[in-house]
Amino acid sequence: MVSKLRIKIFFIIAAFALGSTAFANDNIHFYQNAIDSQDQYVDDFAVAQKDGKYGFVNKNDEFVVKPKYNYAQNTKGDYFFVCKDEKGEKCTYMHKKTHKFLTIFKYIGGGNSDISEGFSEGRAKVVVTDKNGKWKTGYINESGKEVITPQYVWGSAFRNGVAEVRLTEEFPRKTIKIDKAGKVVK
Repeated sequence: MVSKLRIKIFFIIAAFALGSTAFANDNIHFYQNAIDSQDQYVDDFAVAQKDGKYGFVNKNDEFVVKPKYNYAQNTKGDYFFVCKDEKGEKCTYMHKKTHKFLTIFKYIGGGNSDISEGFSEGRAKVVVTDKNGKWKTGYINESGKEVITPQYVWGSAFRNGVAEVRLTEEFPRKTIKIDKAGKVVK
């Protein structure tokens, strides 16, 4: 039987060799956040996986959110982003302290790296699929209310009161700016 130490050493060597961002500790695997490639912790929490499910641990490697989600992402600010389905299409924001869900599980998360921004200037990007299966981006406020209906093929986080969005995927990709109410800014 292979010792735990040998398994840990193999995993760490394999992670470095493959350029992975995973860490192992007593059957818990940690993943570096897209936000800061130097540290897997954001706001004193880290995404961790155990038995194929994701949750969140504190800096003492104790689960503060049990590993029961199929996808999880730590964002800057007050919220985690979690998905309860295999495809990452039933997702929501979860408050880091209360563990209450901000919205119902209707957003797309898995594969959508832009979610890592979390809330910026009181708005967070959300993504849904339209009737044709295309991704549409919109924004919610910190109460979970959709304040800008998902209608864009892409959107950035808000900076200085505006976000950049695209209406179509055709080239050249035209980007417009919108304010926090969704009105076009010139």
